Amino acid sequence: MAKIDKGLFERAGYSLGMSRLVKDMQYVDYTEKLKQELDKIGTYNKQKKEENPYGLPIEKIGRNERENSTQYIMQCADRIKELGRVTEGKNVVVDGETRKATKEDVESARNKMDELDLEIKNHSDHLETKAQLTANLRNRGISEAATFEQKTNYEAIQNNTQEQRFNEETNEYEWFDHTVGNFVPISKFNTGSAYNDTLEKTIDDTYKEVRQMAATLKYQKNPDNFKPMSVNLMSDIKTLVEKDPDAVKNLLFQKKNNPDFKNLLDVYMEKYYQQHVSTPEDAAEFESVTGIKSFEDYKNSNLYDAELNKFKQEGEIDNQLFLNSYESMINNEFEKYLPEPEPEEKKLVVKTKTKKEKQGDFTDDGDVESDDSEEEVTAFAPTKESVTKYILANLDKFSFEESTIEAIRKGERPFDTLVSYINDPNYKAK
Repeated sequence: MAKIDKGLFERAGYSLGMSRLVKDMQYVDYTEKLKQELDKIGTYNKQKKEENPYGLPIEKIGRNERENSTQYIMQCADRIKELGRVTEGKNVVVDGETRKATKEDVESARNKMDELDLEIKNHSDHLETKAQLTANLRNRGISEAATFEQKTNYEAIQNNTQEQRFNEETNEYEWFDHTVGNFVPISKFNTGSAYNDTLEKTIDDTYKEVRQMAATLKYQKNPDNFKPMSVNLMSDIKTLVEKDPDAVKNLLFQKKNNPDFKNLLDVYMEKYYQQHVSTPEDAAEFESVTGIKSFEDYKNSNLYDAELNKFKQEGEIDNQLFLNSYESMINNEFEKYLPEPEPEEKKLVVKTKTKKEKQGDFTDDGDVESDDSEEEVTAFAPTKESVTKYILANLDKFSFEESTIEAIRKGERPFDTLVSYINDPNYKAK
């Protein structure tokens, strides 16, 4: 029989996960030891299969789940064994009566066994899904647009404190959902969503594009050229909002401290406030009960917080209101960065004597007749506005830092400095 040294066998043993057998052996009977180890593996696998015959993800479920799931699986397994004993011509109990099993009884039993086997597989898949869903929820954030109840559900998952029960009708676990006040299938457990910043990034990119247009001579000469571009920009935003109807609401709450979006959130919340003060009589009664005299008072009240949560709960919002406001926002951004219209250039008027005045017209008495008419020779002097406009329209010819460009746009650089930018070669683009 072939002999093999320890080193060579250990390399082979590692490939089979069996190197532990030979650590204390100088020489081994390869065939015999391999057979022994395979027998051990077979015994181990058989033991594991007996402990968990349907391959349930035991390591992924808690103690209570394991107990409920094991009980359910064993009931199914016992039923399968019982059905497996149904044999044609032998006694079988049907509807409380004992009789000889027919071929149809055997076929019916086999079908029921297949159904039970499928139920077990579905339950195993359910446990895998449940474990994966829990892991996913723990690894993601939650949007600021989430309601109080959604946050309560989310925190329960994070802290592993969610209430759970086993539904014997569906053979699946359910969680208590605070948004509906009842147990629901885990697939319907409502924790809101994580914040998706796609809309926010799109708006930021749009603003940058609008500012670049405002610095381009094409749009400075004729601002009406921006109108078709504005239509295209709005079309992109509309498409994005249609694909994700919750994007606007998530953005409003995520950026609620941003002045632009804070004002827009106020527009939505104004509707709730107006429900309380729709008539002078209602407003008077509302003030007497709550002490709230204005929308600003309302925003600093507990009532506002409650109705803000109600606004979050309402699902899809009026996105058209956002789109209308957004269109105004990009138009304002364009006008904000567009250089101010240049005033009519100042004229330098040089008064010169006309030819007639220089030579005179001789009269009959020999005197020169004076002519007081003047010839205007005009020259256009540069202004701060015209120099600013020139620089912004030709930024590619200069090597400015962004802070310098921003200061020029805002009119923070004096006229002399602007002229020096044009004349000083240090500012020229390399």
